[in-house]
Amino acid sequence: KHPMLRTSFQALDTEEPLQFVHRQMDIDCSFTDISTELIDDQVVKIVDFLRNDLNVSFKLNQPGLWRFKIFRLNEDHFFMIFIFHHAILDGWSDAIFNIELNNTYLKLKSGEQVDVMPLNASYREFIVEQKVALESKEFENYWKKELEKYKRFRFLNTESDSRKEHLNYKLPEEVTLNLLNLSKRNSISLRSICFSAFLYTLSTFSYDDDITVGIISHNRPEIEDGDKILGCFLNTIPFSMQIPDEGSWSQFVNSVSTKLNSQRKFEILPFNKIANLVDTRNANENPITDIGFGFNEFHVYNDQLLID
Repeated sequence: KHPMLRTSFQALDTEEPLQFVHRQMDIDCSFTDISTELIDDQVVKIVDFLRNDLNVSFKLNQPGLWRFKIFRLNEDHFFMIFIFHHAILDGWSDAIFNIELNNTYLKLKSGEQVDVMPLNASYREFIVEQKVALESKEFENYWKKELEKYKRFRFLNTESDSRKEHLNYKLPEEVTLNLLNLSKRNSISLRSICFSAFLYTLSTFSYDDDITVGIISHNRPEIEDGDKILGCFLNTIPFSMQIPDEGSWSQFVNSVSTKLNSQRKFEILPFNKIANLVDTRNANENPITDIGFGFNEFHVYNDQLLID
């Protein structure tokens, strides 16, 4: 059903990288019974496995760029780990695969017949669309014009700080509901609303009101079953906008949403191609921007079957 799970890549000795889909391959799935261990000891063994697995690399020229590890915790509970190379799956694809696997398992367990049917779309359609974009002057001219006068965002504090910190913050339920209602009331995606807040917040950390950042996008083919294909469709797209000095919040969000929609057609051009068209960075800087925004909403998990 999913050719990407039987994929390998060849990047050496070819004019351009090639993807191979194999008819057959061996599945890497190992099983360890730790049901006799105490819970704390089980946790230690699983964490040790994950730590050691970080040193086990995939060979891109061999099919099966993924593997399973299953731990048996007790008679009725198992802990499954799915490890894969990011070249074959993005977050949405990971979610699709997990839901399919979960639902298929539960249906078979209950004695229900499961028919695995091929999709009406494949990763091939994405490759064709991207190759067309790469040869298109329309796409090239769009990004040249869009980023003709872009400015690299600089924070007010330019002192070097090598500290790496991760901040996890869960929005209060009331705030989340208000955001969802705002999205529904104004027919604007939650992604656009959050991105608008991100841009406005950034503007308070700079003297310049011209903001250029990266925003992560996906480029799944908009065809039947396009949302069910396994693959990596991610791209980082430069987004450049002047933050207005006046106007309402609603107007600002609408302007951001409008620009995101108008830019959608051109998002399939790979970021490195866009960077090569306009970038003038020095060797010590990232292409175009050091700041990126990502928004994940894996509503496919709503289709997950649960154990009665």
